[in-house]
Amino acid sequence: MSKAVSEMVERIARALHDLAYGTEEGWEDWIPEAKTALDAMREPTAEMIAAYLPGSYRKEQEGIVCAIYTTMIDAALSPVAEEA
Repeated sequence: MSKAVSEMVERIARALHDLAYGTEEGWEDWIPEAKTALDAMREPTAEMIAAYLPGSYRKEQEGIVCAIYTTMIDAALSPVAEEA
């Protein structure tokens, strides 16, 4: 069973390829760039955390929000098993 990229990596690769070339064919060549872009977003910014905790922003909640977000990005960066 081979490994495929996650749906999120594919979405980013397709978007980058479309932006550069305006075509569907060849988006797979953009997978490394897509992974790099996604990895750059691995940790949420202060603005992102504040948006998630509007009005009730507490320092003790920041860690849990970061952990959830980081776990989701890690899942998107992980290869998935292709179905047979």
